[in-house]
Amino acid sequence: MFDNNTIKEKFFYEVAISNDVIDDEWDNFVLQTPGGHYAQTALWAQAQVIRGWHCLRIVLKEQDKIVGGAQILLRKISIFGSIGYLCKGPVCDILDNNLIKVVLKEIQKVCKKNHIFYLIVKPPDNGESISHLMPDMGFHKAVDLFGDVTSVAIDLTLDFDCILAKMDKRKRYAIRLIERRKPLICREGTQQDIPIFYRLHSSTSQRVGFTPYCEEFYKRLWNIFEPKGYIKLFLSEYEGEPISGLLVIPYKDICYAYKSGWSGNYSKLYPNDTVWWEAIRWAKLNGYHFLDFGGICPEAALAIQQNKPIPEWTINTFSRFKLDYGGQVLFYPDTFDDINNPVLDWGYRTVYPRIHAPKIKNTINHLFRRHTEKQD
Repeated sequence: MFDNNTIKEKFFYEVAISNDVIDDEWDNFVLQTPGGHYAQTALWAQAQVIRGWHCLRIVLKEQDKIVGGAQILLRKISIFGSIGYLCKGPVCDILDNNLIKVVLKEIQKVCKKNHIFYLIVKPPDNGESISHLMPDMGFHKAVDLFGDVTSVAIDLTLDFDCILAKMDKRKRYAIRLIERRKPLICREGTQQDIPIFYRLHSSTSQRVGFTPYCEEFYKRLWNIFEPKGYIKLFLSEYEGEPISGLLVIPYKDICYAYKSGWSGNYSKLYPNDTVWWEAIRWAKLNGYHFLDFGGICPEAALAIQQNKPIPEWTINTFSRFKLDYGGQVLFYPDTFDDINNPVLDWGYRTVYPRIHAPKIKNTINHLFRRHTEKQD
């Protein structure tokens, strides 16, 4: 429930603060607002509880109708207070600068009141207008710590022949081989398949070198998102053995490729392409307009934008795997941060950028990343 500390801003917005993880009214607003993202829903906040995050939601209303707001995920980490992560928000009319400023102002007030000493803000995908206003509101562009501001997406409004024609010839060969010979069985997964997917995802994490979320998170995410139709799982199998998996979040007119996993076996049978191609087919046949493959390295994205060769070091990376599908490279708004501690803010803005020792800088990066791992 909203607290009793509602106020009237000079633009006559009623502002209310909530920490409820069930909020259908807010979720409907996010769903109906251009740029609204699943990471701003109360459903997402429910799933994140198991990972130690708690939500704080700022809602602005005009004549009892929600017109804007933001959901911040919080985690207490030290005597300084909590860190906050505002992913794909704030949510509002991106053409209304006055409304954007009021929302940003309320975010800062709430952070100060709730001892959120470090706030990270990743604006919505269509939020360039929000990004342009943030520096004037006291936010700083985040440096070094946060990437994934570039992605690649396939336009599913094209027919399958056009989608194939845009692919790299080697990728097109693999897809046609999959279509013709069907070397692997590909099926949609269920709740009972989450442990299988998690084993595949964990196997990938060991090879690539990242720390996966806990298995219970994916079970909880499935239980919360599946009744709304916001999650799909695709699995490839060879003679009954699970080989690869892809977890997709369909939201609005976009299917987001969220997490994937591969056992490392049977690479010549194209297990990863099998599940990705099945996800593309499913998304197109079910009326979605885009499939967003997720983050790619900015260097490769910039090379494509500038019609230059993709860096050689990306050849065996997941970025290259995604780009070979021939989708459109997307550049999302920059990430911003705000520090509500004068001493920490001074150190972060003046001392940290001058640190050249890799070990020290990596330690600082790890400290922030450990507590602010991506939610999108």
